[in-house]
Amino acid sequence: MELSKKHFKYYIDNQPNFVCVLEKQRCSCIKSDGNRCRRKVVIGLEFCFQHLGLKRHLKIKKSTIPNSGLGVFAIDSHLPSHDTKTILFHGERNKKRGTGDFITNYNGETISNAEMEDRYQDNTAPYACRINPRESVDAACSRGLGSMINSTTSYSAANCEFVQRRVGHQPIGVYVRARKNIRNGEELKVWYGKDYLFHEDGVRFSTR
Repeated sequence: MELSKKHFKYYIDNQPNFVCVLEKQRCSCIKSDGNRCRRKVVIGLEFCFQHLGLKRHLKIKKSTIPNSGLGVFAIDSHLPSHDTKTILFHGERNKKRGTGDFITNYNGETISNAEMEDRYQDNTAPYACRINPRESVDAACSRGLGSMINSTTSYSAANCEFVQRRVGHQPIGVYVRARKNIRNGEELKVWYGKDYLFHEDGVRFSTR
């Protein structure tokens, strides 16, 4: 693991309760010549910007949601920018199971409830997603792509969703799948859930 120059800082009552340097990783794509891509990634792990587009048909850029910073968009670079009809992710690939296309894993650190409380006390962890009653995946310091997908105001308005990844009956992680058809150029949006609080008194955080 290599550290970048970007810092995540989480403040409670104007005091830094949790600070970390974001992890930097080498792009995980194996190119056609058999060699691994040499580019480094900090925001949106696990692929560099080029292979994120080629392998996942995704791009990180400014969100269409006000005051939301960056967001994740469905993009096919081989299509003209005005083509907004082509479906890149299908929400009903298997109607019998009710499952849509896989989009990306929710990458980050797997931490215990005790670690979560130490970092954020009883406040909302801004980049964390619950795996099971004992553990969560926190992308604050290891900023996976799934954590960059912004929230809608309701589940019905979301075009994708977080799903537990399991081995047998054991939940071991989280991934993102389409719940509606997502077209070229469209921003990915999930619903964080009613327990996620966006503006808590005395809490602020930043990544710089």
